[in-house]
Amino acid sequence: MNGADDKGVSGAGGFSGELWLQGSRAVAPDVLPRLREQLVAEGLEPAAWTYPVFTCDELQTAALMPIFTSQRDLIEAWELAGRSRDALPDKLTVLDLRLLVHHMASTDKFAWSTVQFLCSPQAVELVAEAKEQREALSQDGGGE
Repeated sequence: MNGADDKGVSGAGGFSGELWLQGSRAVAPDVLPRLREQLVAEGLEPAAWTYPVFTCDELQTAALMPIFTSQRDLIEAWELAGRSRDALPDKLTVLDLRLLVHHMASTDKFAWSTVQFLCSPQAVELVAEAKEQREALSQDGGGE
């Protein structure tokens, strides 16, 4: 849902409110002007929110196009692949998520089936913890 929409959302999970999607505040201010320029160049209207995603040609293979939700996670993956931080390319690709989705919907320039969104290990841990808590509540009769 875009940030300009005033409508609340009520889902099957009981959530009622307004949804916002925003990238890391540590990164977004540095790249915000470039991301807005990219959107305008593609004929897309910049919205109230920005969500930068990062990729690097050198990490892509024929079977995988990793898209990272933070530059820090991309650098960590670079190093986990056995590469030196000093060898990291000077220019990484950074796009607004809406631009990436627009490209995925409007062009067959890339093998979009190879795209894989990768997030931080901390985000995965938070989701696992929330799932465990929900299951514990459900087993105790306090769930839905």
